[in-house]
Amino acid sequence: MIASALLIAGIAGLTGCGNEKKSASVPALDPTNMDLSVKPGTDFYQFANGGWMKNNPLQHSIRATASSTGSAIRVSTRYAR
Repeated sequence: MIASALLIAGIAGLTGCGNEKKSASVPALDPTNMDLSVKPGTDFYQFANGGWMKNNPLQHSIRATASSTGSAIRVSTRYAR
């Protein structure tokens, strides 16, 4: 009795599989977001994000805030050890 109930539940669960709408494929890496003029061993951050940063510049006020936040994180990380 339990085995047949589990079998029916399993079949019912499997019949719903595969009915999902297929979404458009998104590439794992988008080379347009990369700066291929920089060698990864020289500056990996610029290599990986340079294209995106060039196409999406930050406003001056946001840059200043991000820079001070980064300093605070580096300082707190250094003293947390």
